[in-house]
Amino acid sequence: MRTLPETRYSDAQWEAVEALVQILWRAAAELRVLFAERGEVDFIEVAQAALRALGDDEAPTDLALRLDYQVRHLLVDEFQDTSLSQFQLLRRLTAGGQRGDGRTLFAVGDPMQSIYRFREAEVGLFLQARARGIGDLPLESLTLSENFRSQSGIVNWVNGTFQGVLCSPEDVDAGAVPYAASTAHKGAGAVPAVSVHPLFADGKAEEPALVADLVRARLAAGCRSIAVLGRSRSHLALIASELAARGIPSGAVDIEPLSTRPVVQDLLALTRALSHPGDRLAWLAVLRAPCRRRWKAYTPLRTPGRAARYS
Repeated sequence: MRTLPETRYSDAQWEAVEALVQILWRAAAELRVLFAERGEVDFIEVAQAALRALGDDEAPTDLALRLDYQVRHLLVDEFQDTSLSQFQLLRRLTAGGQRGDGRTLFAVGDPMQSIYRFREAEVGLFLQARARGIGDLPLESLTLSENFRSQSGIVNWVNGTFQGVLCSPEDVDAGAVPYAASTAHKGAGAVPAVSVHPLFADGKAEEPALVADLVRARLAAGCRSIAVLGRSRSHLALIASELAARGIPSGAVDIEPLSTRPVVQDLLALTRALSHPGDRLAWLAVLRAPCRRRWKAYTPLRTPGRAARYS
């Protein structure tokens, strides 16, 4: 606790913050000039330009007044991943809306699936809109609880497990989301829906072998198609390598880069060697390639005053 920073900024730190704010304003203006010169923008500038084009609540632009009569219905999907700027855009597009005026806003989302905080998504905005509406526009909340996708064995396991994970009361400011249970439309399968195989300590090294054992057992039991889901591509790369080492055919889309395959690396080395005979590292890679036994022996052809050529 003694090593924690102070809870308040000093006068010198406030001066630094003020200077940074001034610099950022100027940097943003210079960036817009550069966008205009190159005729291109990034995603953030598109969102900011849309906000500027609509003005604000007290001084809407002509475009905002025109859209007020033209935009009748809005549909927003994945609303739980809405950022503050996107929420402001929705509020300005729906400004002046009243119940019964023929205009509608339909937002679909699941706050339990909000995973884009690193992209400035604020799940609290979903909770705020559900409780208070957007601006002056009230919203009617409808909770869907029936699951049509998974069998009851999976749904019941998820209900029992995540009830203890997302158990905090709803908090708009903190973005705390309680768990909402589901009911299964499909019945249970013939085999257990969920099996847990915990690994501890250095389990990361043991995991690929365990997954390969499970896949082989399911194949032996008659399964024809098995999907392996992972946290990241690098995580799945180890599992894909283990499956390949055991001779279990698998398709890892966007997991194993083409450039890392041995045959592609040999072809790249051969291309570099032929395009630049002086590339000694490329020639050594070619001579050590597994396919060297199938190549015809080559003889250096030397001509006076010219570099060696190979055939």
